[in-house]
Amino acid sequence: MQALGQGPEAYGMIHADMYPENVLFKAGEVYPIDFEDCGYGYWMWDIGIALCYWPWTQDWYWMRDAFLEGYAQVRTLPESQLVHLDLFMAAQYATMVIWASALIKHDPAMQAEHEKWRNRDGNKLLRYFELRV
Repeated sequence: MQALGQGPEAYGMIHADMYPENVLFKAGEVYPIDFEDCGYGYWMWDIGIALCYWPWTQDWYWMRDAFLEGYAQVRTLPESQLVHLDLFMAAQYATMVIWASALIKHDPAMQAEHEKWRNRDGNKLLRYFELRV
């Protein structure tokens, strides 16, 4: 984690659940909602979560570049952090697999829905590792 830096250039208060469904737009303004996961963490964690829906899609490069361009208007991220974006996205896939697995165990009535979610993120995590071999 030394490559990410220390202090406010690397971490601070983050939303930690910045999925598209947790962002509302009105009159050109952005309004994040659902702050139950917010806390102190690496900026890259927040960015990885926000972008983890689009890898391996035709929109990936456009979404990533547009997001990072907008983000740079608020905070500059050193290249030494940006090179770890895919690792933070993989960590989010692993987190979602664990979370969905726990929900399957504790909420059997929703098992089919949680299995789809677990399998989707599990496949993304496996793809991340396949690309590194």
